[in-house]
Amino acid sequence: MNDSTGPRAKRKLSEILSPLACQASGVNLISTGPSLEILQVTGGYIDHAPACHEFDSRTILAVLTISFVVINVIRRFILNRQYRYLPPGPVPLPLLGSLLSIGKEPWLTYTKWGAAYGDLVFVRILDQDVVVLSSQYVAEALLDKRSRIYSDRPYLATVKPFGWSCNFGFLGYNDEWRLRRRLFHQTFRPESARKFCPMHIKRAHEMIVNMIDDPQRYYSHFATFTSSTAMSVVYGYEPSPRDDPLVHVITEAVELGFAVMTPEKAIILKTFPFCK
Repeated sequence: MNDSTGPRAKRKLSEILSPLACQASGVNLISTGPSLEILQVTGGYIDHAPACHEFDSRTILAVLTISFVVINVIRRFILNRQYRYLPPGPVPLPLLGSLLSIGKEPWLTYTKWGAAYGDLVFVRILDQDVVVLSSQYVAEALLDKRSRIYSDRPYLATVKPFGWSCNFGFLGYNDEWRLRRRLFHQTFRPESARKFCPMHIKRAHEMIVNMIDDPQRYYSHFATFTSSTAMSVVYGYEPSPRDDPLVHVITEAVELGFAVMTPEKAIILKTFPFCK
C-alpha cells in the first residue's frame, strides 16, 4: 500500500474497519510497510458505532463469566479437600449454599437436618461455613467443657445497625467481653443469685394467676414474667402484674431483635452491606 494519504489509503482503512461498523473521516495516514499508522486527525474523527460497543461488552462479559466459573470451580476443588474432615450436611448450591433451604423458621430446618445427619451438621450459607449443634450433650461438650477453644462468637453484622451492640452476649471473646463477664458473674453466679429467689417466686405466682385468668394470652404472660424478672433484678423496677407498658415495649424490642438478628440474616448483611 504505497499511497499513504490519498483516497486509496482512506478507502482501505474504511474497508478494514467496515466489518466492525465503524466510521473514518479526515485522517492522515502513513505507510510503514504492510501496516497503516494514524498520524493525526485533521478534520474528523474515528468513532465506533454501537455495534462495536456491543461486541466489546459481550466479549468482556463472556470472558469475566468464564473466568469467574473457572476460579470458583478451582476454589471449590481445593476447599473440598478440607471439607472431607467436616461433619455431614446438606449439599450446597453454587454461590448460595443452603440459604434457600433454611426458610423463615430456621430452627425447624436445623431440627430436620439434625435428624438426618446427626448431632453435628455442616451448613454453607453464601460464603460462610456454619456447624449446627443439634443436641444438648454436644453443645455442653464443645461450648462448656472445651470453652477455651469454642467459646468465641462470630461477628454478626445485624447487631450494630439494630442497636444491640450494648449487649455483651454478642461480643467476641476479647478483653472487653472478659471484663463484662466478670462483673456479670459477681452478681449472677449461683451463690449470689439466691438473693433473687423471693422476687422470682413472686413473679412466678403472678404468671400462674394470669394464665388461669386469661389462658388465651399464654405467650404474653410468659413474656411479662421474663421481662419483669430482668427489669426487677437489673433496674429495681416493679412492673404491674399484667399489661405493663414498659414490659410491652421491651417485649416488642426483643421480638424484633430475634427476627432480624438471626445468623442467616447476619451473613446476608455481611455479604451485601448495601442492604443496611
